Amino acid sequence: LPTFLRGGGLYSENFWPFKMVLSKFEDTPVQKLFDLTGNVVAITGGGRGIDLAVAIAYAEAGAKIALLYRTTATTQKTAEELASKYQTQARTYQADVTKHEEISMAINKVAEDFGRLDYTSAEFQEIMDVNVNGAFHTAQAVARIFKRQGYGNVVFTASVSALLLNTPQRQAAYNASKAGVLQLAKSLAIE
Repeated sequence: LPTFLRGGGLYSENFWPFKMVLSKFEDTPVQKLFDLTGNVVAITGGGRGIDLAVAIAYAEAGAKIALLYRTTATTQKTAEELASKYQTQARTYQADVTKHEEISMAINKVAEDFGRLDYTSAEFQEIMDVNVNGAFHTAQAVARIFKRQGYGNVVFTASVSALLLNTPQRQAAYNASKAGVLQLAKSLAIE
């Protein structure tokens, strides 16, 4: 086991759900678990910031990258660097995501150029918006009422996916969002 798992408590080999997950992956290299070789990913805002980090992660996993940008002048250079460093294909497409026709044309061009499209960063964002941001906005709204009343409780529904990796489904966004809900609940409980 990796050093950080040898301690005890929730992330020890004795925690039954974790033990079940570990038994599935004992002889599987981490890279194989996240292999996206041949998949095509369209990433909006991929030339900088968090979306650049997302692009790098997908490229490391072997995906072909389509960077959609609105104004970033360095996006073409970023695509070239991704292609070179990770031995993958990376292309750029200019589109304003606030304009339906522009983004639609760009996404169609991505599918045409690469022959397919498997993932978009927007899908990830939508799941996070519903599960994490939705929970936060609800908690924020009821907190004002609870404060006025002097009491109140919020019950969030998460999932075992907040703690365990469900396979073989590809549901990284869902799992991450449920972990976010779990941490949001813990944080709000002490705030």
